[in-house]
Amino acid sequence: MVDAPIVLPAGRPDDRSRLGYAMVATAATLFAVNGSVSKVVLGSGISAVELTQLRNTAAAILFLAFLVAFTPSRLRVGGRELLFLVAFGLVGIALVQWLYFVAIEKLPVGVALLIASVNGQSRRIAGLRSMLVSSSNTNGTRSEL
Repeated sequence: MVDAPIVLPAGRPDDRSRLGYAMVATAATLFAVNGSVSKVVLGSGISAVELTQLRNTAAAILFLAFLVAFTPSRLRVGGRELLFLVAFGLVGIALVQWLYFVAIEKLPVGVALLIASVNGQSRRIAGLRSMLVSSSNTNGTRSEL
C-alpha cells in the first residue's frame, strides 16, 4: 500500500523536492532518448521481439539483484501473487513493450510516441470518468457526465 504524500514546509531537512525534480527531469530525458535509441537498434536488424526480450530480461535481472541486495524479504510471494505477477509480466509489461517497439519499427518515432501518449491519456480519462460517476452516484441511478 502506498501512503498519501506529506506536504512539508520548504527548508526542512527532510524536504526532498530537489531530488523529486531531478528524478522527473532524468525520467523525461531517458524517455526522450529511449525512442530514438530503440529506432536505431531496430534498424540494425534486431526484431521487435528480440529487443523486447533483451530489455525485459536485463530489467528483471537488475531488479532481482537489487531486491536480493537490499530487501530480500520482498521476494517471498504466495501462489495467488505469483500467478498475478506472471500474468502482469506477460500482458502488462512484455506485450506493451513489444507493441511499442513494433510501432517504432513501422512508424516515425514521434508518431508512435504520440499514439502511445494519446492511448494512455484516454485510459486515464475513462478511469477518471468511471470514478466520478460511481462516487457521485449514491442513489443507484446512472448519471451522464
